[in-house]
Amino acid sequence: MHLSQEVALSATLRAADDLARAARAVPPERHRWQPGGVARNLLWILAHCAAENRFFAAIYSGAPLPYRTQDEREAAVGACDTLERAQSFLGTSVTELCNAIAALPDNRLSELMVMPWGERLPMALGLLAPAQHMQYHQGQVNLIQALLGDDEHH
Repeated sequence: MHLSQEVALSATLRAADDLARAARAVPPERHRWQPGGVARNLLWILAHCAAENRFFAAIYSGAPLPYRTQDEREAAVGACDTLERAQSFLGTSVTELCNAIAALPDNRLSELMVMPWGERLPMALGLLAPAQHMQYHQGQVNLIQALLGDDEHH
């Protein structure tokens, strides 16, 4: 396995663990709370990360995309109506993602991949995108905690 894959696997697992740990610290009665009435709630954040992980796993492995339409993707996210379901979806997606990263042949690491927003990155750099995405959303979970008066690091 190439060093870039090892780094991506480590970063992905760490980001997923950090996100899940932060999510568990949010009180159950606030799992569906939307700060300001418009921000995303905890369950949506976790499920959204899981759906994105599945998308990246398909890109890395060359498998068909997991959702044919935005409605299908939103249905998968919306089905996570409890913390247990959202965390299970996240865990399954991380396993799928890590398997795809580990199985990537060395010759594909220099390929350019097109990110969802149109940017072109070498595959070796694009392998870090899921971890960065989960870290970004962990920040949202941390903000929810702060708004609830929880200033501990989880």
